[in-house]
Amino acid sequence: MSISDKLIAAQLRIVDRLIEWEELVGELYKRYAVRFPEQGPAWRQLAREEQTHAGALGAIRKMLDAGHHLEGIGEFESEIIDQEVSDVRRALKRADHSELRLDEAVKTARHIESSIIESKFYDVVTCKAPDFERIAARLRDDTARHLEKLRRISV
Repeated sequence: MSISDKLIAAQLRIVDRLIEWEELVGELYKRYAVRFPEQGPAWRQLAREEQTHAGALGAIRKMLDAGHHLEGIGEFESEIIDQEVSDVRRALKRADHSELRLDEAVKTARHIESSIIESKFYDVVTCKAPDFERIAARLRDDTARHLEKLRRISV
């Protein structure tokens, strides 16, 4: 396996973990929609957008499959991503508990939307593939909108 192939394989592993993370965040927001029906529409919208983000990362994965490289992705160590995935998995378990309060859910969501993955990934990672910057810009904008939407959820 060439160095280029090894690099792409490593980057694919990271992107796959990020796709998993986005899907888990979407599932968490769906559970919050059920748990807090008054704010359900906002949570469901956030969940749909997280699924869209997973799809956008799927498009980035295809860029890697086509032989493009992501520059700067090495800044995101797998341990950081693994910790973020673990945090969301814990939040998912907590989401089903009746004692979970809305302010706790909003705080968790704000933490997720402010995490290094959401807030810094597309500022650091670049790619020369066509459409990468358009996808990255949309994801950056969505993250900013998510934080604003979370500020408006009444607690």
